[in-house]
Amino acid sequence: MLCVVLYGGLPLEARPRFEIVDSKVWASGISQFPPQWADLHTVLFHTGPEFRVRDADWSLAIWDVRGKPRIYRPNVHAYCVRDGFIVYFVPEDVRGIRGTWYAGKLGEEKPIRQDSEEDTARLYDPINCKVAAVKELRERAAKTNRAIVWLLDGHGFLDLGALLGPESMLNTPVRYFRADARAASAVTLPFGRREIRR
Repeated sequence: MLCVVLYGGLPLEARPRFEIVDSKVWASGISQFPPQWADLHTVLFHTGPEFRVRDADWSLAIWDVRGKPRIYRPNVHAYCVRDGFIVYFVPEDVRGIRGTWYAGKLGEEKPIRQDSEEDTARLYDPINCKVAAVKELRERAAKTNRAIVWLLDGHGFLDLGALLGPESMLNTPVRYFRADARAASAVTLPFGRREIRR
């Protein structure tokens, strides 16, 4: 069962009509992609085919909280939704390596890249729904050796410290970089990398 809590921390006059809504269908509790809001009334979530309990075969379900959920697209393994824009991966083999990435306005997605054995991609920025080739991400990480958490487009990023090496084991202070700022103007936040959860 998928239960979604809507705006529990808002004052009573600002809350929507329902605080807790129940889809009455099975949703995966172990997916690394939690339910995500597409808009004020629509939730996307992982489930099994035909809402059956089956974590080996993922389906992407969509639920307008004013009605009934439905399977949006079968065989979707990774997905991200932001402001009505969606990105998802549909594998073409049982290992989930070869496949196609789709992106676009919800309901109008088009293929954006084809993964092969030699060229795979991953969703590296789940806040902005950005996908990049694994090779490109490895090269970038090797060049900078920084653990970066991207914020919303135009808001900058958090630098958690070294990605590899002895420093990566330390609770280094998290630094915030504005999108248009230089390294000298980074803001050191009052907590370390081990005190946050990504």
